Amino acid sequence: MFRRLLISLILVYMAPAMAAEPVCFTDPADVPERILDCEALIAKTQGMGVTEFEAGTHLIALYIKQGDLDAASRWDAQLAVSLKQREFPPELTFNYLRRSGILAYRQGKYPAALGQFTRAYESAQSPQQLSISLSDLGTAHMAMGQFADAISAFEQSLAGKKRLLLDEAQNEAQKTGQNVSIAVTLNNLGNVYLKMADWPRAEAYFLQAAELYQQAGQLDRMAHTQENIARVLSHQSKHQQAAEVLQRSLSYFESVADKTAMLRVLLLQADGQFSLGQTQLAAQIIEKANQMETEVGQTAQSILLNLAMGRLLSLQGQFQQSDAMLTSGLNRALESADPLVTSRFYDALVDNAERYQRWQLANQYLKAKFTYDGEEHQKQYDQTLAEIRTKFEYEQQQQALDMLQKDNQISALQISRRNFQLGLLLGGLVLLMLVAAVVIRRLHQARLAERQVMQTQVDVHRARVAELGVSLESLRGAFGKLNQAMLVADNKDRIIFANQASLNLLGYRGSETDNMQLDVLIPRGNDNFWASLSDGAEFENLLIRDVQVNTASGPIQCQLEVSSIASGEPITVIHLMRAGEQPASHQAALLSETEFHQLLVDLMIYSVDAWEQSSRQSRIELAEQSGIWRVSIDEGRLRTRSLDRYLSIRTLPRNPRWREVLRTGHYVLAECGLGDERAAELSAKLEKVNQHLYARALL
Repeated sequence: MFRRLLISLILVYMAPAMAAEPVCFTDPADVPERILDCEALIAKTQGMGVTEFEAGTHLIALYIKQGDLDAASRWDAQLAVSLKQREFPPELTFNYLRRSGILAYRQGKYPAALGQFTRAYESAQSPQQLSISLSDLGTAHMAMGQFADAISAFEQSLAGKKRLLLDEAQNEAQKTGQNVSIAVTLNNLGNVYLKMADWPRAEAYFLQAAELYQQAGQLDRMAHTQENIARVLSHQSKHQQAAEVLQRSLSYFESVADKTAMLRVLLLQADGQFSLGQTQLAAQIIEKANQMETEVGQTAQSILLNLAMGRLLSLQGQFQQSDAMLTSGLNRALESADPLVTSRFYDALVDNAERYQRWQLANQYLKAKFTYDGEEHQKQYDQTLAEIRTKFEYEQQQQALDMLQKDNQISALQISRRNFQLGLLLGGLVLLMLVAAVVIRRLHQARLAERQVMQTQVDVHRARVAELGVSLESLRGAFGKLNQAMLVADNKDRIIFANQASLNLLGYRGSETDNMQLDVLIPRGNDNFWASLSDGAEFENLLIRDVQVNTASGPIQCQLEVSSIASGEPITVIHLMRAGEQPASHQAALLSETEFHQLLVDLMIYSVDAWEQSSRQSRIELAEQSGIWRVSIDEGRLRTRSLDRYLSIRTLPRNPRWREVLRTGHYVLAECGLGDERAAELSAKLEKVNQHLYARALL
């Protein structure tokens, strides 16, 4: 009887711990609940045992998932001390080192991440763990620009995955999953060689990846890989083959109604037709892409559509329209901090100016590009130097920690020898820093001299950009007028933009959502949503149903349309809709046709008046000298009938040629010596028309 009572008391005492343990270590459980349970489990004991160490490793992963990197760092530091004080099972050690490396990678500390991934690789006990570690190492090397090391790690990971595929114990589902994993690694190798401009090798790896995706039924991934194949073929001047591959990719995206992906492929097709000299066919493709963008709204491809339209206008003989379009796109590219796209806009501006023998303007664009390229090279140099320093300092810290750990195991002579080695390494670091400082100083002085020579040309270029460009505030204003509820989150899952429609739906005011964590609105319990964000895949217009969204007045059921955009820093665009709601038209954000027509008439009247007042000439001379409007002879007198129709809302054509109105305004600004007040007023009217046109193109 006494024994039964004693056993019952023991079970009652142990019941909370026994019940809590599965919650901490169970993945499907709610993340905040798991965090509380893991921390409670560790708090019950004085030391860090095996169970507590495993719970701490889960806490690092859970806080990373929540985006709380500071809390994850605190637990990482605590577990690092425990790992130095005692040994833990190899499986737990491997899992902790990987989580610690992932934390450092998310914090942008790539050398530190590489160090932890290396230690995880050294502690790996199984072929599966070795393949995972090698993939981690390849990712870290790629982020640091160490392409040779990245290729070596990915190739070793690939070999390990292929050996696992030969394991007869695996079932068909496991083998299919392993083939997909192999295809992912092949695709990563293709991306490395693409960045290295090694086109044949990149093509070979992409082809292998596409074949495995097709065998596994991963048609979406195969279509994306075909886009990479087309890019490689274009770089090798195989434009006809690239066009055929892109058509297969486009056919798939059309079959699944993925309009955003269709827009991306259409722009690649337009580039190919430009290379083949098929301007008319390129124009048809761009028109289709323009219509597609109107349907899907602004995407990462909007700026590339701007580039394609500018190139097309140049080939169609419209120099000023092309220059204005490309200059505006350059402004947006500089805002997005995308060096590759920015360089393409500079090249297109130079080509346009040279095509129409505007040599001075072409020279200005070339000098501006030279300055921009120099600044980008300096940024890359500074970043590489900072990574080298960080890696070297990290290695020194690791060596110092190893010395402290073995302090009680080595003799005084060994300690002295290690201290001497540390002194030599520190001396080498000081010498490296001195050499780097001298090199940086010389490069800085050389760039200062170049900038002084080109400052005047740069100032002229900036003034031209400011005159013709569309401001970021204008685009935000157009985006903010959408009737749909739209949110934008950065790669740390923080809300960086919410339009008024979303604030109305959520019940928030003003800037209450600025920098709010996304999981405050969309709880982590929505596994269908967060799983899509956490796996690192890129997606366009992904529809997710049955999502619980927290509003100011309580939770509601919604469906989300989610897209990931990798322009500059990756962002996530979320379209909030109530359950069962159908996507509405974006056109409500635009001006009405009557308002737009009135803007055109006002702009035309003001342009003609400014011309007549400043040049002392009539509208007939304006039409003749600009070459924009036709001058006819009626009863022996010169007439400007087409121009005159744009001076009254009553006579304005039903489908007005707004390009000629814009060209007239720009011509008057360029050719007439207007006063500051009149020039500012004319520029403001041009900006209003441009804002509506760009909003219409955006939406």
